[in-house]
Amino acid sequence: MCYLGSLVYRTQNGTFDLESASFGGGRLVVSSEGLETRYFLTDHLGSVRQVVAADGSVIEQNDYYPFGKEWAQPDMPTSDNRYIFFGKEKRHLRFQQIDYTDFGARFYDAEGGHFLQQDPLLEKYFRIGQYNFAREI
Repeated sequence: MCYLGSLVYRTQNGTFDLESASFGGGRLVVSSEGLETRYFLTDHLGSVRQVVAADGSVIEQNDYYPFGKEWAQPDMPTSDNRYIFFGKEKRHLRFQQIDYTDFGARFYDAEGGHFLQQDPLLEKYFRIGQYNFAREI
């Protein structure tokens, strides 16, 4: 993947193919039929609860545990959407076989409910603790 502002490109054999572009309420996704509009319906935390197509049909529905792990139910529709908990991008570490959420400065493991790195501002806010987020105490 290659990111350029709100544009996401897939890289294959040295070429860049547009995958998607974000806008205020969702993403434009390149598919075999052309460009699809997907709207994100979010909760009060910004977590994507539903992904809705332009015709109003529900493409994906998400529920979460309080610490961000997806609450998988067999009857819920799913899609290839990677933007989920807190509206952040879900990624996969192949060499460790874990999924994580990219919060920008750090990666979050929803399975364990913790960040995978220390806070990069740890030395500035040393009284708070090593693994707190956004100065939460």
